[in-house]
Amino acid sequence: MKNRIERIEEILAYSDPRNKWIKLFFDKVRFKDQVGFYNRIVEGDGKPGVVILPVKKDLIGLIYLHRYPIDEYVWELPRGFGETENAVVDAMTELREETGIKVQEKDIYDLGRIYPNSGILVSSVRLFYAKCDNAVETSIYGKEVVEFKWFDHKEIIKNISDGVINDAFTICALMRAKLKGYLYS
Repeated sequence: MKNRIERIEEILAYSDPRNKWIKLFFDKVRFKDQVGFYNRIVEGDGKPGVVILPVKKDLIGLIYLHRYPIDEYVWELPRGFGETENAVVDAMTELREETGIKVQEKDIYDLGRIYPNSGILVSSVRLFYAKCDNAVETSIYGKEVVEFKWFDHKEIIKNISDGVINDAFTICALMRAKLKGYLYS
């Protein structure tokens, strides 16, 4: 294939046993006509992350939390690193941990995979739709989550359009669910 970048040497630039969530590589590579270097960031242990779109009737559930890297409070869908070999189990776990909602596996639908930043991140994220009409809900949710709330999908679309909701995973999951016919206008 033309213009394929070939790894000559894998060079681990950063890894810390106290931080299992990230490794930084500064690999020696061969471009089409020269040798150079390319950064790669591996999140977690390379398993796909998960994002879950909880839907109950015509309502969509979002979590509100502080995101330290951008120093902002944001509304977004529940998500997390992949921690097992089964992305559906990971999705169900994250949904329960971050919202207090417990769904059955039959109520989880795969929306596909996305690559958050294919120019530097060695990661993919699996998107899931969770039908929560018959879910068990508790008021207990994760330590990072400030609030969980059900929103009318039209309000979420307006907030995306107005730049209130800017989380790429949330926007992608909503778009995929709409394109697959899970959400209405």
